[in-house]
Amino acid sequence: MPDPVRAVAQRLYAAYRYPIGVWAFSRVLTLLAVGMVGWVERQRSSTDLVAALATTLRSWDGFWYLSIAQYGYDPTIAHGNSPAFFPLYPIVVAAAEQVLPVSFVVSGIIVSNLLFLPALLALYRLTEDRFGDAIARRTVLYLSISPLLFVFSMTYTESLALLLICGVFLLLERGRTVLAGGVGALAVLARPVGILLAPAIAWHQFERAGRRPSWRLALRLLPVLLLPAALVGFQAYLWWRTGEVYATHSAEERGWSRTAEPLYLLLLPVAVGHGLWIALVGSHDLGLAASAIAAGTYFWLIVALIRTRTAPIAYCIFAVGCVVLPTYTGMWLGFPRFGLVIFPLVWMLAIWGARDTRIDSAVRMLFPALMVGFAFVSFGVGTFTP
Repeated sequence: MPDPVRAVAQRLYAAYRYPIGVWAFSRVLTLLAVGMVGWVERQRSSTDLVAALATTLRSWDGFWYLSIAQYGYDPTIAHGNSPAFFPLYPIVVAAAEQVLPVSFVVSGIIVSNLLFLPALLALYRLTEDRFGDAIARRTVLYLSISPLLFVFSMTYTESLALLLICGVFLLLERGRTVLAGGVGALAVLARPVGILLAPAIAWHQFERAGRRPSWRLALRLLPVLLLPAALVGFQAYLWWRTGEVYATHSAEERGWSRTAEPLYLLLLPVAVGHGLWIALVGSHDLGLAASAIAAGTYFWLIVALIRTRTAPIAYCIFAVGCVVLPTYTGMWLGFPRFGLVIFPLVWMLAIWGARDTRIDSAVRMLFPALMVGFAFVSFGVGTFTP
């Protein structure tokens, strides 16, 4: 390694040694847990551990992302429902597959695991700048042992989305608004929740301008337009490709029965109770019950986030939107996974853990155990869909 490169690598390792170590530990923990499930669920004649692991980690939405990486938004494939999934992650996987001597599935797994590292580094830096090293360490640790930790290894968008979202706020804190708008546009192309960065960026700029309208503020807000432009551009492409004016909405309604249900938002404060009712009295769908409980938990964490003023308003706007947007579609399905990118909620847990050793010990013990449990019920018995 050339001396200048070695020097840069040494400085980076010295500054980010803790999140790098946490990332490595979390990857080992995840791959062991998922690997055990994959090995048990493999065909009895197979002795290929990589194939067993890859088959497991490409489940559910992973199939759609890999299909887009291979075939694009072909309306003749899978009932034309691929427009429900956004393009940036499949583009990255397709590019990686051209470089790596492996299949699309393995390329996707490698991309997800590797992108989780810079996502943790960005989150660590963002948290350290605001709360100090102790909270930053707990934040990356809690996220890296969270009950759905294995999602960051699947062929899903969470690693990429978390990296871009943290990158936007990191750039905003450093006054790089134009770059933040560009990265925000990429976040929009990674996950629909990325569009919620637009009001967050706008409010951040409004506060920097002293909460006074002015021509200078109007100029500062111009980069925000990159985010809706990215969304409109993607939908225009889908219209040209599929012939449907708003193909994403049509695909979600056709394939997953997601429609606009604004009254469903009224259930958020009692979502935990709704989840318990589903589990004990209603349909007894434990996966749906867990999703409802997660939705309610996220809601009350956001209430605590706002009430305690733990994070600036821009972060709260993003967090609220991340809960409201999926609830508006009229179902709890997928909520536990959606919360993985709402990093201000991890700040709340980290601050509570720093103040009370009992909370810290509970998180450190329960989260990994829950992760292993969720891995088995998801990939083994199939009663939970991440």
